[in-house]
Amino acid sequence: MGSLCCGTSVIARQRSPSTRIVAVEVSTSSPFRNALKAGKPYRCTHTPSFASQIGGQTTLPTVWDQVNAENGLVADSAVVTLEQVADAMRLLKRKHDIVTEGSGAASLAAALSGQAGKGKVVCVISGGNVEQNMLSEIMNGDVPDPGMPIAPAPLWEPSAESLANLEATSASKAKNRSKSPRSTDNAKATHPVVTKDTTSDS
Repeated sequence: MGSLCCGTSVIARQRSPSTRIVAVEVSTSSPFRNALKAGKPYRCTHTPSFASQIGGQTTLPTVWDQVNAENGLVADSAVVTLEQVADAMRLLKRKHDIVTEGSGAASLAAALSGQAGKGKVVCVISGGNVEQNMLSEIMNGDVPDPGMPIAPAPLWEPSAESLANLEATSASKAKNRSKSPRSTDNAKATHPVVTKDTTSDS
C-alpha cells in the first residue's frame, strides 16, 4: 500500500464519492489487509516475489491515516496469489499486447478472481518494469519462485535523548545560519557586468 493507491483513491473519491475503492496485495505480503483487521498499521512477514513493487512488511502510518476504511477512501484489500498475477500478465500480453510488471497486473488478477465486486470494474494497470527473462518465464506458463521470507522487524522508536540531541543540533545550525551575513562580493566577481560600446566609427 503506497503512493499510487493513495493518490488514486483521493482523486477517485473527489470525482465519484460513491465509487468503492479496493487495494490489491499479493498473498506473500499483505500488510494492509492485516491492518484493516487490526484497525491500525500492522507488521507482517514479507516474502519477496516478482510482484516486487507491492507488498512490504507494514503499511506506513501516514498512508494508513489517509486511506483506511474509517476515513472512507479504501474500502477493502483484495489479496491475490502469484499464480493469479502471472495469469493476468499473460492475458494482458496475449490479448492486448500490454507488457506489465507483476504489481501492474495485480489489479486485473483481483478483478478476475471476483474480489472487486460486481458491476462496472476499473483496473489501474501501471508499471512495465519487468526483466525479459522473467517475462519469458511467465509467458511460458511458469511462476518465478519467490524469495526467502523476511520476518517483520521491530518498529524503531527514537529515544528521548536522541530526539533532544537532534533538536539541539538543528537549533544550533539555524542559529549559525542567521548569524552569517550574506556576502555579495563573490556574486559580483563571478557575474561581471558587461557593457556594450555603442559608439560607431565614422
